[in-house]
Amino acid sequence: MGDMRRTFTKRSDELDLSPQSTVTQHNGTKPIGTTQRQTLAMSKTNGNQHEKTGRTSASRSAKRLAMTRSRLSASLASRLAHMTRLPRLQRLPRFGLSSGASLRVSSILPLFLSLFLSAFLSGCFFSFGTGGLTISGGTNPDSGTSVTPCFEDGCAEKVTIATVGDAENLIFTSTGRLFVTGGQNVFEITKDSGGNFVSTVVSAASCNFTGLAILQNTLFAACFDGTLWAGSLSQTPFRLNTIATIAGVNAGNGLVDGPDGNTLYLVNGPTGNTPRIVRIRLNPSLITQVQSSSDWLTSGLSFPNGLQRRGSTLFYSDSDTGSLGRIRSVPILGDGNPGTVTLVASFNSLPDDFTFIGNDIATALYSTGQIARINPSTGQTTQVTGMNRFDSPSQVRLAQGPMFRSGDLLVTEKGIIGENISTVGNRLTLYRTR
Repeated sequence: MGDMRRTFTKRSDELDLSPQSTVTQHNGTKPIGTTQRQTLAMSKTNGNQHEKTGRTSASRSAKRLAMTRSRLSASLASRLAHMTRLPRLQRLPRFGLSSGASLRVSSILPLFLSLFLSAFLSGCFFSFGTGGLTISGGTNPDSGTSVTPCFEDGCAEKVTIATVGDAENLIFTSTGRLFVTGGQNVFEITKDSGGNFVSTVVSAASCNFTGLAILQNTLFAACFDGTLWAGSLSQTPFRLNTIATIAGVNAGNGLVDGPDGNTLYLVNGPTGNTPRIVRIRLNPSLITQVQSSSDWLTSGLSFPNGLQRRGSTLFYSDSDTGSLGRIRSVPILGDGNPGTVTLVASFNSLPDDFTFIGNDIATALYSTGQIARINPSTGQTTQVTGMNRFDSPSQVRLAQGPMFRSGDLLVTEKGIIGENISTVGNRLTLYRTR
């Protein structure tokens, strides 16, 4: 059959022409747990740190692939067959299934298995399980300067900034504060007086955190179980607490702010009761109070995942059996309704979240372990790293001062899904231009 882990291909631009739910408001706040904080000073990382080269890299990749396929063949069938009997269903990020979706597995199973097989042959890794939480930090000697972003192997090196179990997403504030989500907590990444990075848990309780957005100096975080969390960036110490449960959302994922300043858009996917984008209206006078939620986009989606906005247009990553990876766009019309869904780019890898760099799109290609730069006008990939450069990356974003050089990249590496403690993924990585 040849090499089943086929190479990344570039595709030209294509065109795809293709109600209301309730909200439970949480008036109180959950007890604030003790902030977990740990600083590990690390020596300056050389250019080869966390990089595997030559025969060692090939051997480890082959062993990991063999181990993963062995686990899958032994456990996947039984897990799918017995999903409804699990007391609490662990989600598969990128193909997550929550407890509320267990009774609907039969309706999506044929498509799910088809997509799973395609992803597996492309090099996607799946696993189950839970683990503990560890936190670590590194140093960056070049903060405050500016460089050109690198999306290839030879022009940048990997530097671990922090250990984040089941790392998922990241966001910068306008002042350069950095927040990262993981499978159990949300972290703020800071720098101490010695130049070491510090990871501090800022979520008041554990949850499977996913998307992040900022509105009116308030950080919002989505959790896969459908809860929405928020905290004022002005409060000291900063804390995220549950503010609402969005009814009908059982696979909360990508999250982005709307152009009007008091609306959020949330992806329910990649799987769930109905893959869709939900609009959440907030009280302009009290931004942490949810007024209503409703299904905003229910067509033109298969397995939606990441979500970003440019102006009045939303962009989202998606997957289907026709093409393993897609990025689509949909405008927000003057009346607030969605316009026509348009295909922006296609590629042979499962995409996760993404961001904008100038006029281009920077995306994490989850199943092939790559990050890529895409020209949305042509749909062409202009730069891409080699396969397995990263351990199942879930987001890539431009670094920002004052902690980092402008132009370097930050990548969340998820690693083995649901596993929180190994050195395979579970980290925030600086992709530092040489």
